Amino acid sequence: MSVKKIDDDKTELVIFDWDGFIAKSLHVWLDAFQSGYSSFDLRPDNAEISSRFGHWEKAYNLTNLNDIQKLNDVARSKAIPQLGGVELYNGAKETLKLISSLRYASNLRGAVLWTGSHHDAIQSPLEYHGITDIFDLIITRNDPVLPKPNSEAIGYAVKYLDLDVRPEQVVVFGDTNNDVLGAKNFGARSALFLPPDNLEIYGADQVASFEALQPDFIVRSHKEVQRLLLDLTGQNRGQ
Repeated sequence: MSVKKIDDDKTELVIFDWDGFIAKSLHVWLDAFQSGYSSFDLRPDNAEISSRFGHWEKAYNLTNLNDIQKLNDVARSKAIPQLGGVELYNGAKETLKLISSLRYASNLRGAVLWTGSHHDAIQSPLEYHGITDIFDLIITRNDPVLPKPNSEAIGYAVKYLDLDVRPEQVVVFGDTNNDVLGAKNFGARSALFLPPDNLEIYGADQVASFEALQPDFIVRSHKEVQRLLLDLTGQNRGQ
């Protein structure tokens, strides 16, 4: 785990990404968009597709809005049926259980799920894994806030949960530049999740571009996520 110095501002709000951090769904979306592009006789490589995750409007070699909409419709129609029982990352449930316990043992006051996916893509897997109630707020593509990397959703979460927190008391966990930049744009801390499974999807160049943004923390497993959460909330420092 790569960590910068943690100061005395204990974390009060954690914000988690879904695809690529809790749910092992990146390969589902990759396959779905490959099918969508093939309907236009396009064959972008994995990096071309994954670089557009979270920015569905930035389609590869498509500029007509109707074509872009068709691409997304095809991809969603293939992906959503496969997402209901999607596997979670090893240790992800333990991370969420830790969040529940930290509400009582620390200053942690809120847990938010912030995803670039639509609500219908996450509702079934959240219910399937029984983790919906872990979150105080779930923000999806359907909500009236600008998508990542804009930080509007973080401000919305703070207001919705009626929290009096400083930006440095917020930490955003996610797997891409969108998450890191979303945190930075708010002044929050960022934790970049880079497990081996994700490296296979994004490729070395893309991962290097994520790291070049200098996230506050880099974690490579949910074991490391859990240790970081304990540090951020003061539970590993005898406080």
